[in-house]
Amino acid sequence: MEVILENLLSNAMKYGDHIHVNVADNAGTVQVAILDNGEEFDVDELRQLLRVPRDRRELGSTQLGLGVTLHLLEKCGGRLLVSSQPGIGSNFTLEFPK
Repeated sequence: MEVILENLLSNAMKYGDHIHVNVADNAGTVQVAILDNGEEFDVDELRQLLRVPRDRRELGSTQLGLGVTLHLLEKCGGRLLVSSQPGIGSNFTLEFPK
């Protein structure tokens, strides 16, 4: 869980100057929401990028940290919910089973 949080917090600090973290116990899961006020991004585009093998991606960000995060989440039965809105920022919510 430490690596997962480190990756997401690192990205939030990289792209936003205000970060909010919320932890909640919710009906069989623990949720950790990381919100930032950085520029919005296309969630569908990110999803597509993560489906392409790393060695076939175009130059630029490799999204390696997010790829590792998703892999670790799958191994522990968790999931990642992502949203992004213009003028507001991004919300990455981790859900872990109890």
